Amino acid sequence: MKMFANGPTEDKDKLLSMVKFINAHSNDGRHMIAVAAASRVLYAVSSNGDVEPANKLIEAIGPNQRGDTLVKWFLEFGPFKINDNKDGLAFGTGKIKQFQNKMDTPENKRDFAQSLVLNPFWVWQPPKSPFKPAVLEQLLAQAISKVEKQLKSTDISDEDRKQIDSFGIDEAKATLKAIRLKRALAESSTAAIN
Repeated sequence: MKMFANGPTEDKDKLLSMVKFINAHSNDGRHMIAVAAASRVLYAVSSNGDVEPANKLIEAIGPNQRGDTLVKWFLEFGPFKINDNKDGLAFGTGKIKQFQNKMDTPENKRDFAQSLVLNPFWVWQPPKSPFKPAVLEQLLAQAISKVEKQLKSTDISDEDRKQIDSFGIDEAKATLKAIRLKRALAESSTAAIN
């Protein structure tokens, strides 16, 4: 710490020493934070719902991207839920059995704790949502293409061909063209502004 006491420096040897110091201590710091986060999960389970230590760690990390990731990590790996009445976490009573089973023997508790420390919140990635937004332009183009393929197909009987709903196909094509034109104009005006 003495190397930082005199403020900024231009001395290369001191700069390199500072980097070594920071690397050594940041690794220690990261490990301490990982153990602290894992400990709060274990404590919430063993205390049957005391979430104060977890909320204090969230406060200490701060309202930034890491803090948000810690909250998501707690929700994924601990018996927590979002507190509807105030900031922070609340005890998720519906999840407690799942976590008690992970801590029912000393070996299970050790393995669970170790898995939490080895998968710290800053490394962990939340599960990706399977939701994919529908894009009207793509859906309309696919529908038009499907109808046109069916109309052109020679494998369809005349009776089946009569059942293909091609009413409004020209209007659908005109709508698709208008959507694409509007999008192109919006994108070109945005590009011109930037």
